[in-house]
Amino acid sequence: MKSNGKRAAAGACRRRHIRKTGTSNEGQQVLLPVCPVVRTLKSIVPKLKSKPRRRAKSVLRTSGCGGSSSSIGGNGGMAALRKDAIKKIKSSLRAVQGEPIPSNAECSLPIPEVITVGSDCTGLGTELLAAELCGIRCKPVFGSELSPDVRRLHKLLHPTAPPLDVDCTKRDVTSTPEVDLYVAGPPCQPWSAMGQQRGLNDIRGTVFYHVLNYVRQRRPRVALIENVRGLLDRYPDELFDVLQILKESGYCVTWDIVNTAHHGIPQSRPRLFIVAIREDACARTFKFPKKLNVVPSVDLFLKRGKPHHGEPQLEPLRLLPDNDTARRNMSIATESLAAKGIDPAKVSTFVDVFASSTFANCKARVCPCITASRSKAGGFYVTTLKRMTYYRELGGLQGFPMKTLHKLLTCHRVKKNTIGHAIGNAISVNVLMRLLPRLLVAAGLVRVAGGYDPWKRLTKTQLRSMKTLPDDLYDTRDVSK
Repeated sequence: MKSNGKRAAAGACRRRHIRKTGTSNEGQQVLLPVCPVVRTLKSIVPKLKSKPRRRAKSVLRTSGCGGSSSSIGGNGGMAALRKDAIKKIKSSLRAVQGEPIPSNAECSLPIPEVITVGSDCTGLGTELLAAELCGIRCKPVFGSELSPDVRRLHKLLHPTAPPLDVDCTKRDVTSTPEVDLYVAGPPCQPWSAMGQQRGLNDIRGTVFYHVLNYVRQRRPRVALIENVRGLLDRYPDELFDVLQILKESGYCVTWDIVNTAHHGIPQSRPRLFIVAIREDACARTFKFPKKLNVVPSVDLFLKRGKPHHGEPQLEPLRLLPDNDTARRNMSIATESLAAKGIDPAKVSTFVDVFASSTFANCKARVCPCITASRSKAGGFYVTTLKRMTYYRELGGLQGFPMKTLHKLLTCHRVKKNTIGHAIGNAISVNVLMRLLPRLLVAAGLVRVAGGYDPWKRLTKTQLRSMKTLPDDLYDTRDVSK
């Protein structure tokens, strides 16, 4: 029997043979996966010559971005060229960031009675929840989600939706229904600062191919794609390609970084949003929503003392974890706050007690980014409350209304930390509530008065009269019971 080392060496040798000849050792033809993304940037980068044994696969696909300078064939000049090319790509992307999509005078598509919605990497389906809160009638047609527990939670929140597919990468796109609105949030780990940062070389990053393939073949009126800003910071060439493919597929495209904290909820969560409207559907000009001038206090989102509105005690009290990591991060936070002159006993400060030394941080008056892993672990330590956050508080800081959170937290078939993971993985509801009315009006899917943005109406007078957000803001008259 071969040892593990010999077996691995034999496997590597076989893979090299397949890549070189296209056949297995037994002479059978092997079909290798072909990346459908066409590299559109090679024209701006001169062809480089290097030693045959050290030839890089592609100037713009090597790991020099965020990696060591020696990763590109061991040549410092090539690494410098890549950095220069990346800098130019970022500059060109920044030049069109948030650029409006103009209207098309020839657009004459009818307004549907009900907007059909499809999604991939669906999660809790916050696009359906946001549309419902905005008074926009939508009909879910398809979706996909790997986690069986999250599929169960999605069915709980959206009982009329059809069962979700398990894996969008194994679905036949030609048999997937056409929809008016397509929303996708491909896995963020390939581009996230907390992930391996392998971009499209990560197997999870290839989900982007299937998202683009659906848009290209089934041509929804509107496509909305969300991901972390690391896609811009670390792999701008891949972002450039995504935008270019959408444009070549007959879409008017724009993109921007939208932070949850700038749109009604004090959570620092910058996310990259790509908006694509089919060229023949641009009924009105689309613009990303402007930042709100009114910033509510984070204390309005914290349920102090007993549960709010007589709700049952759904979660146990969680105090500061008793471990070295938590003590170290609390010490770092105390020193940081003291240097800024902030009293943690009087100012609500969120301390990430679970973070490694690299990502240790604390934020006063605003919640740090609620990631899936952090929310699953229990969130953050709040200095004024001397406890960890509740899942219902994390959900409120993601824009979920209490009625929805109550449904989630009373689902006894799913563990609480899994619910927390799903909350942290969701697209912020308040951001979608600001985006969707503008997007659907621009695509001619609803009339100008067909949807509304309650966050836009938020005034300082209203804010002073509110006790708990976001529930006190949401107008539930148009929400089905």
